[in-house]
Amino acid sequence: MALGGAPLIRLTVKERILLHLFEYVKQADALEVPPGMTQEGIAHASDIAVPHFTQYVRPLIQEGLVRERTAHVKGVRRRRKVYDLTDAGKLSAYRLRDTLKSEIVRVRDQQG
Repeated sequence: MALGGAPLIRLTVKERILLHLFEYVKQADALEVPPGMTQEGIAHASDIAVPHFTQYVRPLIQEGLVRERTAHVKGVRRRRKVYDLTDAGKLSAYRLRDTLKSEIVRVRDQQG
């Protein structure tokens, strides 16, 4: 299926996670971070179920693209595990974003 003759590009879960975390590079070393850096925040933004989050993030950690740490999350009382990009992850996400800038990207919203 194509949109206007362009091939349909489907982002992998790995790519969606990298692009989501790329939005938070400035908070990578912050003591208090936004909820979007938690398992739930990443799962929601990447359109995956929270119980499946680990199976997608573990390979990214093993590849050295994502790191896991504990931090305070805004609006949450206890410290939680949060995730951010390593330098290699930032480079990978940057390259992916630049590649996608030249493509037509269809986004599914609540209306489909």
